[in-house]
Amino acid sequence: MPQPDLTVAPEPPAAAWKTWLAVGATGFGGPAGQVAILHREVVERKQWLAEEEFLAALRLCMLLPGPEAQQLATYAGWRTGGIRGGLVAGMLFVLPGAMLVTALAWLHAAGRDVPCVAAAFAGVRPAVVALVGLAAWRIGSRSITSPILAALAIAAGVALAYGVPFPAVVFICGVCGWIVPSARPAEPVPRSHVRRDLARHAGAVVLVAGVTWIACYGLVWLTEAAGGRGPALATLFTETTLLSLGGAYAVVPWALDEAVARGWLEASERFTALAMGEATPGPLILVVTFIGFLAGWKADPAPAAAAVGMLRAA
Repeated sequence: MPQPDLTVAPEPPAAAWKTWLAVGATGFGGPAGQVAILHREVVERKQWLAEEEFLAALRLCMLLPGPEAQQLATYAGWRTGGIRGGLVAGMLFVLPGAMLVTALAWLHAAGRDVPCVAAAFAGVRPAVVALVGLAAWRIGSRSITSPILAALAIAAGVALAYGVPFPAVVFICGVCGWIVPSARPAEPVPRSHVRRDLARHAGAVVLVAGVTWIACYGLVWLTEAAGGRGPALATLFTETTLLSLGGAYAVVPWALDEAVARGWLEASERFTALAMGEATPGPLILVVTFIGFLAGWKADPAPAAAAVGMLRAA
């Protein structure tokens, strides 16, 4: 992967916020569509990244847990605006979708007894099933390229069907992949001073991320957010972030199953949650916004009656 030129003068994050907000608001089409939008903006229009660096960064992001499109946007923001630029890009990439999912989650929770609202959410479920099935086929056709990988995929599906925890399945599959590695080109070894610079920078990023997570978790715990379910939500979604290898379609079912098992969602609401993620911009992992909203709503249902009354009056 091309090494970033750390001597480049960073661009003020305010100068790029409109671009990142536009990317976040138009990021429909799942990871493939979002990556295409990012390429158009940062490579073709703005020329913030060269084609080679964009592709190298994309390959790296696909190996990391979490939504690769958001990670790619964060990388591009960091390259053009330093750490502040990366934060602006990463946050604005998900902000429009998170706000829209929150609004739709409120509409779902408050309007379940309103016939027109209930009918609208029920009507999108068949389309979501078709979308997920098509996405699984496309991802599988690209990822399963040998009989060994096909056997591993079948074994993983059987294990999940019999209740083996998702993290255990991911770990076992990772060990199997390490024991039987696929052929891959050799990567050039970076120079020692470049390795030192990257290690120092990575250490600083990990430290800042750790402190930020502890502060946010502490705030959630102290304020008893989501009707007291805040710590459990924060812990579950931290796990999904760290273990979301294979993309959102691998980890979202796990998060939904956990939400149903803990009583945060009803079984029928899985498809509603997927519909939220598919129909809104931003990464599919924003499904967790829907889960978190309903978990808090059901823990403190006092506002429900007033909200339903408002909808019926309208």
